[in-house]
Amino acid sequence: MHVATVQVGTPPQKFYVVLDTGSPQRWLLSASSNDPNIKSRKRKYKSKTRKPTETTVSVTYMSMKIFGQLVEDKLTIAGYTMDNFKFLEVTEMSPALEKDEKFDGVFGLVLDMTSLVFHPTLLGLMQQWGLIEEYSVSFRFCGKQSTTGATIFERGDAVFGDVPNEYHYGHVVYLATTPSRLPTVSVTLIRFGDLVLCRDCHVLIDTGSYYIIGPKDLIKKIHLQMTFRDVTERGVYVECRHIYTYPELEVILGGTTFRIPAAKLIMEVVRGRDRKCLSGFMQKPTSEHSWILGMPFLHNVLTVFQPMYQRIGFAKVNCDSPPIQSTSVNS
Repeated sequence: MHVATVQVGTPPQKFYVVLDTGSPQRWLLSASSNDPNIKSRKRKYKSKTRKPTETTVSVTYMSMKIFGQLVEDKLTIAGYTMDNFKFLEVTEMSPALEKDEKFDGVFGLVLDMTSLVFHPTLLGLMQQWGLIEEYSVSFRFCGKQSTTGATIFERGDAVFGDVPNEYHYGHVVYLATTPSRLPTVSVTLIRFGDLVLCRDCHVLIDTGSYYIIGPKDLIKKIHLQMTFRDVTERGVYVECRHIYTYPELEVILGGTTFRIPAAKLIMEVVRGRDRKCLSGFMQKPTSEHSWILGMPFLHNVLTVFQPMYQRIGFAKVNCDSPPIQSTSVNS
């Protein structure tokens, strides 16, 4: 998983958060929690500018539930500082995060018109403060996969309010998002080797997802083209020595074809002398026949989220260009 470094409160304290394009909620683990799922990993947090509210919020994700109190405090991200940033201090969580999860919370970027609890969004607040002109964020996830704990892509960054020309090759292809709360686009084709996974299908683009997630039957067919050694709740582990022989993933977006070698979709996990390779593909827990393009795909492209224009842009990423004013996205 990728994380961004932010500072919260007065005096400022550093936190590591996931910038999530698949949800509107913003939260940090609370230092006041007595929940054993949180207590072992919570950070001490005292701030002179913290303003608690009377609002409590419960959030249900695909595989996790959280509960906490809504507060406001000062936030610094990518060199920008804002007051009265609203987020949830989580006091209850089920189940616990994995020990190798290297983050303290999640900052969702989606505007949820059905609930204004987290309004304005992070981008909206930055625009209100006059910090950015364009209501957009560009993600570049580059570098090697982490060799400790869960796979985390290093040397990435997020640029707010701009799409740096230096960060991509060729033009950016923009796709309109569907009328949905979540960032979903129409994809021309997704194919793994000769196996067609979908044509003209709607796909969720989600920086908060560890995996490329799809229907059970098709994910099973993908893994039949790999040499797998173990199937766990976390996913399918494949033979590391064979990853360069697996078929490539082809995704066609708005007439632009992105081809990604399978080795770049495999997530390496190293603990001591034990090296494992975790497949970047995961089956949906339900019978729903849809797809989510998560981090294994997104770390191979430049992705531009422009929710006010109701579109998402994609381009072939340039990882050699040095970062401009941005927030680092790394381990």
